[in-house]
Amino acid sequence: MGSQPYNKKIFHFILFTDFKQRILIAIVIMVEREYTTKK
Repeated sequence: MGSQPYNKKIFHFILFTDFKQRILIAIVIMVEREYTTKK
């Protein structure tokens, strides 16, 4: 049972990085859309 907190930490880390990646992708898509509509 000693490895359980470690697994939880990894799980939270993966969730957090996935969340940050999704925000970055959303920002990139928004910027690209604005750029293409202004051209």
